[in-house]
Amino acid sequence: MANKFMDMQDKILLLKRLLIETINDQLEKVCQIEHTRTAAQTIFWSICSQA
Repeated sequence: MANKFMDMQDKILLLKRLLIETINDQLEKVCQIEHTRTAAQTIFWSICSQA
């Protein structure tokens, strides 16, 4: 695979994803929960607010 320059929009999206993943990892550690893709975000936030 040859090296290509990334579009600026793709770089911005990757940075946003990195930030979101980092925050989610920290919240999971603080709240001591496991990440599931089927759980609603409202449930996640309600669990974190109880901690």
